[in-house]
Amino acid sequence: MKFGWLKDYQEDIRIWSQMVMMTRALEIQLKQNGINQESLAEFQLKKQFNISG
Repeated sequence: MKFGWLKDYQEDIRIWSQMVMMTRALEIQLKQNGINQESLAEFQLKKQFNISG
């Protein structure tokens, strides 16, 4: 199997994919609304990501 070695990285790829989607969603939000005191709460509410600092 040509890509069989990727099986060992399935979980890492899944996590990476989620991070990419989250980053793209945040970019869109910031381009549309800018950044302000409500940005994190708005992002978490809309995208249902749990971000802790």
